[in-house]
Amino acid sequence: MKNKKYPKIGISGSILIDEGGMFPGYERAYVNNDYIQSLVRCKAVPYIVPIIDDEELIREQIINIDALILSGGQDINPLLWNEEPHNKLGTIMPKRDTFDFKLFKIALELKKPVLGICRGEQIINVAEGGSLYQDISLIENSYIKHDQQCLPNIATHTVQIKEGT
Repeated sequence: MKNKKYPKIGISGSILIDEGGMFPGYERAYVNNDYIQSLVRCKAVPYIVPIIDDEELIREQIINIDALILSGGQDINPLLWNEEPHNKLGTIMPKRDTFDFKLFKIALELKKPVLGICRGEQIINVAEGGSLYQDISLIENSYIKHDQQCLPNIATHTVQIKEGT
């Protein structure tokens, strides 16, 4: 049988802090399982890329994968694009912001493909010098309810993709 190579895809992780149970206050590295299952369905090997501080080790994380998914999650700290936080800003995690920016920068240096999903798209935008609306409701004439509170496989609003992007 021929040795088939499956692409190794890293998924940027987050931190979940236990609020109860046996280990209150413990930090757990995680990604939502839908990222993992989506890659498995595509015959790719998923790897969770946990948040760390050491840039040399972050480089090793990226070297050991074929491509990177910057996953969704918390809002990005608006101070990173020189805006003060708006009262509609959601939860931020500065430690994750720093990590995701390093992941993106190193992935580009190493010419690894990067896909940003939700927060991940926003990380790419800000890393490339862009800014963000801190809440969708701040966009004039926007009435989309972004947080639909349903399963992720159910489409809840339309999107438009601009050709060439």
